[in-house]
Amino acid sequence: MSETGSRYYGRDMIFDRKSNTLIVKSHAVIESGIKVNSGVILGRNVNIWGGIITSGDIISGRGCNFRGDIEGRNVIIGAHSILRNIIASEDVKLLDYCRAGKLKAGKDVYLRRGVFVEGVEAEGNIIVDGNVRIGEYRAGKKVIAIRT
Repeated sequence: MSETGSRYYGRDMIFDRKSNTLIVKSHAVIESGIKVNSGVILGRNVNIWGGIITSGDIISGRGCNFRGDIEGRNVIIGAHSILRNIIASEDVKLLDYCRAGKLKAGKDVYLRRGVFVEGVEAEGNIIVDGNVRIGEYRAGKKVIAIRT
């Protein structure tokens, strides 16, 4: 993948220089990992066979599949996604019915209903909204359960 022009980054990816964001189109299959110094936005049902390493925020649509680790500042994963591990310098949010390995956040971790996580480590709070399954957890401050 080579950048040719101001916005084109590949067949399934567009780099927007104005917002300094890499945008991956819906239903894309990325055979390698992504390593950029910008934000990353993923469409719906994206399959990434490697990991994502970025200094910015990562936002994914629903139904994404990650076979590698995810590292970023703030990470928001859409509903029904499957992933391995997340390391975030700030917050992690997993939306409904995600399946994940271990999560490590510099601040808070927010888990929605139906999420299954092997382990959570947060320097701040772990906020649980609905019925969530967590293998191991360690919160720097509190574990907050919200009943919905």
